[in-house]
Amino acid sequence: MTVVSGQNVSFDAHGRLVVWINYALEALWLLVVVLVPLAFVSQDYVLSEAKIAYLELPKIALLRTMAGLMTILWLLEWAIGPRSSGGGVSWLHPATWLAGLGAWIQASSTRWVFLAVWLFLGAVTLSTVLSASFSVSMWGEVPGQDGNSAYTTLAYLLLFGVVATHLKTRPQLSRLLGAIVVMGTLVAGYAVMEHYDQGIFDLKPWLADRRVSSTLGNPILAAAVMLMTIPISLSVAAITMRGSTRRVRFWVKAGLWALIVSVQMQGIIYTLSRGPWIGTILSLSVLLLLAIVFVGWRTSARLALVLVLAGGLTWIVISTQAFRGQSQLTVNSGATGPTPGATAATPGATAPTTSAAAPTPSANAPTPGAAALLARRFASSTSRVGIAGRLRHWEVSWRLMIHRPWFSFDALSLPWLRPLIGYGPDFFRYTYLLESPAVNQSMLPESPRHAHNYFVYQGVELGFLGIFASFGVFAAMFLAGGYQLLWRRHRYSTEYKLVLVGLMAIMAGRMLEQMVGVARVSDLTISWTLLAVFVGLPIAMRSAENTYGASSQPVDGSQTHSSHHAMPAPGADWQR
Repeated sequence: MTVVSGQNVSFDAHGRLVVWINYALEALWLLVVVLVPLAFVSQDYVLSEAKIAYLELPKIALLRTMAGLMTILWLLEWAIGPRSSGGGVSWLHPATWLAGLGAWIQASSTRWVFLAVWLFLGAVTLSTVLSASFSVSMWGEVPGQDGNSAYTTLAYLLLFGVVATHLKTRPQLSRLLGAIVVMGTLVAGYAVMEHYDQGIFDLKPWLADRRVSSTLGNPILAAAVMLMTIPISLSVAAITMRGSTRRVRFWVKAGLWALIVSVQMQGIIYTLSRGPWIGTILSLSVLLLLAIVFVGWRTSARLALVLVLAGGLTWIVISTQAFRGQSQLTVNSGATGPTPGATAATPGATAPTTSAAAPTPSANAPTPGAAALLARRFASSTSRVGIAGRLRHWEVSWRLMIHRPWFSFDALSLPWLRPLIGYGPDFFRYTYLLESPAVNQSMLPESPRHAHNYFVYQGVELGFLGIFASFGVFAAMFLAGGYQLLWRRHRYSTEYKLVLVGLMAIMAGRMLEQMVGVARVSDLTISWTLLAVFVGLPIAMRSAENTYGASSQPVDGSQTHSSHHAMPAPGADWQR
């Protein structure tokens, strides 16, 4: 007769509950990655101060709701999880705590990123608590609207924490990277549709020069998302394209991946966003260089093959469009142009108007070629809305960071501490008006929502402590990734190194793009998720078991034989 103790029954029940909690957490982060950049409602459904509220509000509401559900599940998992029976209160002793922290950091280089994120959270918390207005910094200038409030930042960090601590297997990693590729293709695909005036959802706001914004509402934001999805797509493509190049299956995969990457390339081109373009070029250059040096020539050749095929397909599409547009323009000019001598001006006659001889823009007007739009866009780089405008934003922001002015009808608390902690989250537009110059004939001051530089923006709101913490997150990732590639690369599989160099390339391009760009909910959601992938990558690629107990393949693709409930040793690594 078998006797089952109540303790074992309780453990099994708790174990099954933890399994379902992990399923739910993964489903939530996949939904966040896919739906936040794509979410929108009808333009008539939302009335708000923001012109693109119909795009911003659904994304913020979805992010905060999903982050709240993740928090509840995470707390429930912690509450029913096992507890350590030892330790007492010895951890409260400073020497013990510091020694434990040092050992924890040394255990894995990716934990440097965890430490940097904690420092960033500390900077946000301190600046919020000591803010010039706690309610504004906590809930936002306009609650529920896209911004940099502590509430929204906490949602990003919760997403990061959940993914970083629960991404433990290759199947999870594959699903997450696949979701990012699908999302990027959908965002880029709709951007291409908008370029050809086929945007079926009528999401395009006011825009000049035929710039597209997809489901993001801003060309810069749409391009920033595609900047991050293109390198991921290339890395995943190189991982999946195994086998001999003599097989038809290999070339079918190469063609499909080239089509996916080409759609994303076309999407980012049609946004006409200069910063993300340059960031993408840097990202792809870093990806190819790191792949050649640390991954190997064979895998790098496959990655380069997809990139060349995608680039060639993109060039063919753009060139064909430009040729058709030029041909249509020639036909229209010949059909509407004046007959020789018909409009010749005689002495004293009224000169013909320009509109009589030139075709007027209409719905049937030819779409300008991407090359012409690109030239026009870069020609305006020094205009008021180009580099000159950004330099003005940075100059004003620097004065705010150093002198910390405030409204004459009120007293600013802790003025001596403001250079260090800033005014508080979501205070940029409020305080910018204190130093904003008049830039147009109406003599009205500017009131931008962003400094068009991530670190300058953080400097105004979070002070120099915020700049240090924000830069520290990027620096920690680059240092940890460099350490793995330089000193531990021989312990990692090809797949591991491909994902690793892809993530590092993305963050290099992202950092450059953010020097002149804008950070909002969609791109920040993806960047924090990718940062969490970097932290969870060693465990996900090392584990021979999936999170829910089913066996999986090691990173080198060889078979393993382990018990159903066995877990890999903490220091075990799969070698190629």
